[in-house]
Amino acid sequence: MSSFPHIQRAFSLYQQFKDIRNETANLHHLIAQLPHGALLYDSKGALLCVNQKAIELGELHDDLEVSQQRFSIKDISVKCEYNANLFTVLKRGENSNLACKVTHLSNKLSPITILMVPIGIEHPVTHQDHSMLKDYEIGAIVYLYDQQHPIHVNPEFLKAIFGLTDAETEVCELIASGYTRNEIAALLERSTHTIKDHIKSIFIKTGSHSQSDLIATLLTSPVYPPS
Repeated sequence: MSSFPHIQRAFSLYQQFKDIRNETANLHHLIAQLPHGALLYDSKGALLCVNQKAIELGELHDDLEVSQQRFSIKDISVKCEYNANLFTVLKRGENSNLACKVTHLSNKLSPITILMVPIGIEHPVTHQDHSMLKDYEIGAIVYLYDQQHPIHVNPEFLKAIFGLTDAETEVCELIASGYTRNEIAALLERSTHTIKDHIKSIFIKTGSHSQSDLIATLLTSPVYPPS
């Protein structure tokens, strides 16, 4: 079976998460399939799972400690900010307009952007009459975004889902690669005003309220390394 429907379902999960419930086992599988580093937390801030990409990222960066059971940032100030942002996301819950939080980790090798997005988690609960009920909570998925190893957005997907123009799609790809608005303007040989207009249009079409919202959308769309 093709993995595309599975990834497309994941996209819907993040765009409309307050209306969607996913069992923990399915979320574990989703985390494992993502092409970038990702962590899953429960509503109390306990780490549920870490994917292989996150572990590989930890091996590249001395500032991170990443294993199947542990994620930690060695820089104390960044670690405190990360923990505060994580619990803010968990507290905000289904207020999706305020949901995303971002922590930045600068180091000698490459800057890392850590994006946190709340997610609905369901746990099967066996009732005394043996029927299966659902115990619902708000957890969080955390993305580890390394600018030295950017994701590669599927441009045809973005065009088909959001109706982006070729120019807007190109801007999205560059944003996903970690470029600033001024850098994008220079690369595309356009004015910063033109790029700003493109980004405003992209926000409207993708339903994003900020660049972190947009990055969340890009990270949860089908993304594949170039063949």
